[in-house]
Amino acid sequence: MHLSIDENTPLFHRHFLNCGEASMITISSWICRLTALLFIPFNIICTLKNRHHSLVVALQSSLSPQTKVHTKGKLKLQQQQQQQKQNDSIRLPVPPPWTRHQLDRSVEIRHTRWSNPDHEIDMLPLQIYRGKATPPQQTKMLLPSASSNPQQQQRVDITALSRSAAALYQKYHNLSSKEQRQLQQKIHKEQKAATTLDPKEHLHILYKDDHICVTCKPSEILSVPGPRRNPSLVGLLYDTIQPFAIDHVDQMVVHRLDMDTSGVLVFALSKQALSKLHDDFRERRVHKEYHALLVGHLTVTEMEIALALERDPDHPPFMRIAQPRGENDDVTSSSNSNGIIVHDGFQKMITKAAKPSLSTLLVKSWEYLGNNTQYPVTRVALTPHTGRTHQLRVHCAAMGHAIVGDDIYGYSGEGQFCGGKGVADSLTTQQQQHHKDIHSFWQQQTTDASQMGGVHRQKLCLHAEQLALYHPITSSQMMFQVPPCF
Repeated sequence: MHLSIDENTPLFHRHFLNCGEASMITISSWICRLTALLFIPFNIICTLKNRHHSLVVALQSSLSPQTKVHTKGKLKLQQQQQQQKQNDSIRLPVPPPWTRHQLDRSVEIRHTRWSNPDHEIDMLPLQIYRGKATPPQQTKMLLPSASSNPQQQQRVDITALSRSAAALYQKYHNLSSKEQRQLQQKIHKEQKAATTLDPKEHLHILYKDDHICVTCKPSEILSVPGPRRNPSLVGLLYDTIQPFAIDHVDQMVVHRLDMDTSGVLVFALSKQALSKLHDDFRERRVHKEYHALLVGHLTVTEMEIALALERDPDHPPFMRIAQPRGENDDVTSSSNSNGIIVHDGFQKMITKAAKPSLSTLLVKSWEYLGNNTQYPVTRVALTPHTGRTHQLRVHCAAMGHAIVGDDIYGYSGEGQFCGGKGVADSLTTQQQQHHKDIHSFWQQQTTDASQMGGVHRQKLCLHAEQLALYHPITSSQMMFQVPPCF
């Protein structure tokens, strides 16, 4: 809008129009200024948005095709990374190598009275670990025929034999047929003892923690190396577990089982556990129960056997029931009455007095081998209350019921038949025939299975079935059970 002013316009009109035009100019100026101020934030926002878009494009161009995502995809990528971190945090560690040799087992926890049966407060948890029976591994018979001459079968390294076996081997042809058979058994056993052990076949772990390890020992392997430092179960366990708290393999040994005896065996994995377990075994705070098959049928259901034991000077290094020694008995000679050279260490043992020994027996069943009445046997539970060498084997043999497969105190064994002089003479004709028949039958069963690749039978039917003890560190009551395979 434009207003003109000429000479005919009144004066007051001129003044009004001049003031109005000036006011319009001023208003327009302020409107322009205000508009400019309002557009400044808008320009800034647009600039930042453009820069952000450029940055996103640059990042997307640097990512791999799998991760080229827009803003929503970036959130998804972050969620995936967070989920991966959670998965890594709950990932289980790689199990140690010894778990590959763990025995199939079941675990049960029950409450029982251990100390005072009159007080309910003494009801304590008992952990029971039950493992499955482990059949003996098949081994190659180095001397297959009991009547064959080892010198003709194969060449035997005399330097690898014990002193007594080497001395008998050199005069093999001068021995009787029984002595030759016993020598072959002795050589075969020494060769088996020198065989390298395989953890896949011989190591069966029932329980393990930082202080103890409980295993089920197979038959026909050594528990400890012995003076000849042969391969043993404790050495195999030491190499497999490699306990950090033990300096030497001998520091793991708590107790032991005979080479031909199978069953539950505990080893120490720390010096503190070793000392405590030694005290518990010495003070009889450990309960052991064995399972065995005896030749013949017992006429009683339970009994207590209290017979002192001593070393047998005529059959080193074996045991016998204690016998009175006459004035003419020479226990200091370097050779026995059979002409066998006696080791110096065993010579010192002969001079020691007999030690009292106590075992209890409970009959489980009366059976027949092969369902043949010609081979009667009795299945029993044996509990040793003392820890003498070969205690259960000698006690059973001295009753006239040797353990089936006993090649020391049984029929035609290396030691004294029935565990002492004159005991075999007290057997009836029928009992002697049972010993002979069952010995031949069982020897044929075990030998044929080894040679033909069949089911390998345990030669000595003696198995340490149960071991109950207090944990050396936590004092927890623990029981370990593995049934026999015979």
